[in-house]
Amino acid sequence: RIPAERVTIAHSIDGNFLPLKFRYLGGWLQHLLETPEIFDGPPPEPWTMMADAELLEAALKLEEAEAIYRRLLEAAPDNPAAEFSLARNLFLQKRFDDAFRAASRAADLEPAYALGFLKLGHDFHREGWHEGARWMFEEGKRRMPGDARPLMQLGNLYFNAGRYREAEGHYRQVLSRQPENASARLYLADTLLEQGDAAAALAEYQALQASQPHFSQRNRPILTLNRARAYEALGRTGEAIKLYRDALGTGRLSTGSEGFAQEKIQNLLAAERPGK
Repeated sequence: RIPAERVTIAHSIDGNFLPLKFRYLGGWLQHLLETPEIFDGPPPEPWTMMADAELLEAALKLEEAEAIYRRLLEAAPDNPAAEFSLARNLFLQKRFDDAFRAASRAADLEPAYALGFLKLGHDFHREGWHEGARWMFEEGKRRMPGDARPLMQLGNLYFNAGRYREAEGHYRQVLSRQPENASARLYLADTLLEQGDAAAALAEYQALQASQPHFSQRNRPILTLNRARAYEALGRTGEAIKLYRDALGTGRLSTGSEGFAQEKIQNLLAAERPGK
């Protein structure tokens, strides 16, 4: 049985599970209300208020949910979970400045909630609001100066926007903190390839394969495809064709990447024919 006044739950912020020990924790888990026998008393009122607010949000009654969060914060102004839930609600209402202020209050109350800025940054990015995403990731970086995750998110943001030099800088910062970060090394190699430095990209791909064989195997289709692109750019046609075929042989390329690899093989073979 769980003491109702001393509950610890794993609260998920965008896949990052944090054991935050608060009396009243956000990220409502509905089944706790459905199984009241696990508590030694009735769930505290703030919990039920959070549940009511989240159910209203699920029904897209955002302003009604906001009103509950604000009533809860009037009663418990030092509740970071409620502040972050309010921030999320305000984001859904597209009140971005207000959402930022609420997320800031949550992180001021409990530094672990700085991860909330990465969550909001993902939300901005998913909506196509890249400057808003950058704003949130930069705030996460400011609040977590020793953490590589905001740097990684900024690198990805710049890469997806075609700003490869800026992406490269952020991936290098990640690797300076975490030399074994396989994703950062893969993305660094991709940025070098996109900038036309095929030799440097190939060196990074080969270093990744040597140091992270399991990661390389899991990501074999795209890694093989991009190595083929690097060899092609270096004029090493035979090796490029072999790797394009290897990538196709994995059976795990997307439809678009399959078509790309097939076209590349055809073009390279045609270029090798006599008279071409």
